[in-house]
Amino acid sequence: MSFEKLSLVYFSPTGTTRRTVQNIATGIALPLQEIDRTAVSSRKQPHHFSSKDLVVIALPVYGGRLPGISTEFFAGITADKTPAAIVAVYGNRHYDDALIELKNCAIAAGFMPIAAGAFLGEHSYSSKVAANRPDADDATAGNGFGARFLQKAQTLASATMDASGLVDVPGHFPYEKPVVNSGITPVANDNCIDCHTCVEGCPTDAIDRQNPRLTDKDKCISCCYCVKVCPNDARHMDDPRILATVNRLETLFMTRREPEIFI
Repeated sequence: MSFEKLSLVYFSPTGTTRRTVQNIATGIALPLQEIDRTAVSSRKQPHHFSSKDLVVIALPVYGGRLPGISTEFFAGITADKTPAAIVAVYGNRHYDDALIELKNCAIAAGFMPIAAGAFLGEHSYSSKVAANRPDADDATAGNGFGARFLQKAQTLASATMDASGLVDVPGHFPYEKPVVNSGITPVANDNCIDCHTCVEGCPTDAIDRQNPRLTDKDKCISCCYCVKVCPNDARHMDDPRILATVNRLETLFMTRREPEIFI
């Protein structure tokens, strides 16, 4: 069977997951479609994939799990035994149960996850942890992973695409940790000039449009999009619990980790 196109389906508030899947796509010579489900409005759009599609599904890891929007992310996405590569992007601590959670979600949506990868991205809480990743070496690893995913999909398609081809990934089920829902939000300082850059791109619409200094703690998932994107360094995390986490990350998790591939 020849596949018709490659679709990248991802959630990427700070851009590292997007860059990771784009690296993977360089190893797959097929017409490319990007489906960025970061914005709230994008997650309301339905998408269906057939057995002639290849799909890379990628989300960042928050505290060892998928983000709290993962159910919403998969809502409206359906597949008909579509071969998929599942990718978790984490900030150098560990991905814990995120890959197996992503595998379960993908299967429930009708995909056949036949390849998986745990890739690195600069931590959303600290620019020192996994700094500037994905980097050139990660791009090379992504390209190689994409090529291996395509090769396995072609091999399975020439036989029978069934459960025997599903990839095995590390993790626990039931999951060991709860989904991160800390209620901790970034705060704004006097540098804020009401430019609304944070408002327009917030992936959960948590920042007040009339007063962008206000953030809804029930909507915020602490993704730090607003912190990373603010042109005036007006937003930051100052909660003692986050500062303690950052200190722990910068003390214990600075040694470079490499992508892990499961085929």
